[in-house]
Amino acid sequence: MDIDGYAATSPIAHIGSVGFCSDISDPTARHAATKDLYTRRIGLVKNAALSTDPVLCEYILKAVTEDLSFTYLKTKLGIPCGRSTYYKLYRKFFWLLNEIRD
Repeated sequence: MDIDGYAATSPIAHIGSVGFCSDISDPTARHAATKDLYTRRIGLVKNAALSTDPVLCEYILKAVTEDLSFTYLKTKLGIPCGRSTYYKLYRKFFWLLNEIRD
């Protein structure tokens, strides 16, 4: 157990840590490195969505970042495709993201 009550191997124990940035003692440099890391990760997610489908990339991004269902996308946002097409592209997005990330 760590001082905060979580086991060191718990995923919750590492929330907020950034891996390679944790050994930087300068707070400004650590902040810059963290910001750079998250900016690159956001770029990966956006690129995966755009590579999945240029027309539906905004809907896919909203769905994965805001945890929106197809029903919400269809009724409130008017996604221009059917359920089976959407879920096919949804799975493709996560496959592409995995490929880009590796």
